[in-house]
Amino acid sequence: LSMKWMQAGFLHGDGACAFPFDPCLPTARSPALWRPELLPDSVTLVVALAAFPSVRPIDPGGLPSVIADQQGENGRYVILADPDGYHRLWLTDADPNGARAVLIPLDDHFRQRLAGALRFHRRLLGEQSGPVSPRVDLTPMQRDRLMLMLRTFDGHEAGASYRQIAAVLFDPDIAHVPARDWKSSALHARIFRLVKDATALVEGGYRKMLQGR
Repeated sequence: LSMKWMQAGFLHGDGACAFPFDPCLPTARSPALWRPELLPDSVTLVVALAAFPSVRPIDPGGLPSVIADQQGENGRYVILADPDGYHRLWLTDADPNGARAVLIPLDDHFRQRLAGALRFHRRLLGEQSGPVSPRVDLTPMQRDRLMLMLRTFDGHEAGASYRQIAAVLFDPDIAHVPARDWKSSALHARIFRLVKDATALVEGGYRKMLQGR
């Protein structure tokens, strides 16, 4: 997904970005579709082997509280709402009523993937799913800084100078400060850190957040 939808705040012009969901909607109404290899608590559903005849067919799209059901080139993605955290499912085949098995790769996130599968199994049994593992709960301060980082990154990518970014995000009067005072100011150092951290986040650092790190 593109992270440049805030860019219009710097360009002051017309533009468009292609999104599967409206980025202006709250996340509860427009959850992101993350790739299963990036989000360990997602559940990969494959066709069950014939050696297990007692496995029942299931169509996750027919379960209660479906908030997303998207068909992609490499499978179908379903998200179920739950008080304890979303259930994010990836169906690798097109059969909506096939007998299902859970695929859990033996990778570094095996335990997290197993926990996600157990949560989904409890949901199927009508039990309380239990919390997502790891639980990624950002504090209001962390959320505010992440938003600042993305807006800073968009301004930097659009060609805005550090001073221009500071004027838009923090203090319009900074545009009139002498260059020597600006370069030695705490605000200049703050913008530098935001650009540096935002660049690392966009270039793959967000994956650590998805894994609870």
